[in-house]
Amino acid sequence: MSRSKVLFALSFLFLVPGCAGSSGVADSEVDAIKTTRSSLTTTDEFASPGVLHVRLAWGLLSWAEKGKRPEGFDWTGSATLSDGTAKLDMVTFFEKGDQAVAGEANQMKWNSHTYPHFDGVIGTLTPASLDGTLTIATPKFEKSLSVNELLSAGELRFDVDDVGHQLSISALPDENANCSGFVVGFSRDSSFKGLHLSNLGDRLGKLRFEVTDGKIAAEVVDLNGEVVDSGEGTLDAATHTFTIKLTTSTVTGLYQDPSYSSRGSFQATERCNASL
Repeated sequence: MSRSKVLFALSFLFLVPGCAGSSGVADSEVDAIKTTRSSLTTTDEFASPGVLHVRLAWGLLSWAEKGKRPEGFDWTGSATLSDGTAKLDMVTFFEKGDQAVAGEANQMKWNSHTYPHFDGVIGTLTPASLDGTLTIATPKFEKSLSVNELLSAGELRFDVDDVGHQLSISALPDENANCSGFVVGFSRDSSFKGLHLSNLGDRLGKLRFEVTDGKIAAEVVDLNGEVVDSGEGTLDAATHTFTIKLTTSTVTGLYQDPSYSSRGSFQATERCNASL
């Protein structure tokens, strides 16, 4: 069983004239991203400036050797807050047998193994102060970040080895759940599509966008497949970053070009425009 999994399904459907369906990312690929609410904790709602929501993803976010299928990688580990409490809300893409694990009150713990894909978690942190630190520890990677760093740095990505295994992290202050959350998904050619998730990890739909000469045309689709919002943005190929301005929110993310397969991946954070 995985911890409280709150999945905001942000399906960013990026529709641009001339985009061929077969060359893009299929809905079935995004729907295959499993999200499971953790059973270890409750799913209390918070509304405090001291509360933040954090997203972690790990695995082959990039890949250095073309054509070689990667071996399994052990990410079993934890994210521990130096002062305050931590709650694991949702796990993403966990394999059979992988799961959230009970930990201390200030800790999110998991068993996780990846192959040619990525896993991740979404959790809620209630730090005692902004000077506190979150320490991520796995068999081959450890990193400590202050709460201030988490809130100010945006999307962060760290190399774990020289063959493409990476860990990414982003955080959000507790704000209106209708316009803040996370997106995780895939890219193929100039097409991107991902799950649109709430700040607790609940599925909201999908976000899809198409990129033409660095310009983005994006649509947000709800769980019924209806387009509920659209926007425009830019993609910077040099830094592998993108920004999309929607009606009530702005999505910023990091992407990785495909290498060992035809499909890349991306992770993004959605913030309410009123708070930016």
